[in-house]
Amino acid sequence: MQIQFHPTWERQLSKSDLDIWKQTYETSTSKTNERFSPILPVRKKDGGIAVHTFIQNASDHILRIEAPKMNYETNNTLIATAQFPYTLEIPANSVMPWTFVFSKTMLRNDEHLHGQLHWTNC
Repeated sequence: MQIQFHPTWERQLSKSDLDIWKQTYETSTSKTNERFSPILPVRKKDGGIAVHTFIQNASDHILRIEAPKMNYETNNTLIATAQFPYTLEIPANSVMPWTFVFSKTMLRNDEHLHGQLHWTNC
């Protein structure tokens, strides 16, 4: 699959930052058939969690994700849940890096940091 960047990322990130994302994907040992492959959860200064992920679309059609409701879980324990007010379009046969930011108020269990993303309103 080919890596694609959201237009906002292309405008806001430097070429070297985009190259780092490309290299991270190309060398990733966690490539799976999962739609969302979290690669790096980060605790924010305000107590929330930013989950950096690759959204994979292995189909021959554009994947349109409208107002995604996401759960971030580990071992059947809900860490955070949120509905995000935007639409993402992932081109066919491609992968797009994205960051889902869960504020402290969205956290249900802040003992765990590493987990899996689940799109619940697909």
